[in-house]
Amino acid sequence: QKIQKSITGDCVITADYHCPFVSLLWVNRVVAIGRKEKINQLLIAGDFFDFDRLSWWVKVSNAEDIAVSLENELTLSSMVLDKLEEQYDTIYFIGGNHWLRLLKNITFSVTSKKLLGLVGRANDSKYKINEHFNWITIDDKVRVTHPGKARKMDYTMARDLSYIHPEQWLVVAHRHRVNEGFTPSGVPMLEIGWLGDNERMRYIQHTDSTY
Repeated sequence: QKIQKSITGDCVITADYHCPFVSLLWVNRVVAIGRKEKINQLLIAGDFFDFDRLSWWVKVSNAEDIAVSLENELTLSSMVLDKLEEQYDTIYFIGGNHWLRLLKNITFSVTSKKLLGLVGRANDSKYKINEHFNWITIDDKVRVTHPGKARKMDYTMARDLSYIHPEQWLVVAHRHRVNEGFTPSGVPMLEIGWLGDNERMRYIQHTDSTY
């Protein structure tokens, strides 16, 4: 399958759903804003799935007994996609580090497209895949990325990328916090928040990278 590198036209940008810890309130808002603005393209910039049962946090905290099963996670993920499909005709994916949890556990023997088969959408033309930590651009102007690792200092990742892509707007996911500023070239650089529920994500109390 051809890797999706670009989007043309208006597009709602979201990231870090972390199903099953997604906030259904925010999912409804994503649908509502698309309907209000008459936008029918959606970009999910990394970590739509959480793959909780495969988490390092589950192992180190001996929490296997309370980890969400893969079956339950995929069931909720499919329901979230059902909701998003009420508004969006095309949904673009960037993989993300949580996406890799499953691929690592099966030694990368399948493509990211196959992961959508777990929620019944492997061959659905509505979905466009961008592998792993890659990037995607919108109208050759906005560069959206979900870095494999994110630093904790404000703007560090967006600023570093701005030196490589000085003329493009930068939208950076992963850190779950919202920031905005300008690159040295004077164009916007944004870090976007997540669509998760802070009250339900277990490791939020063990790290300061989630806001």
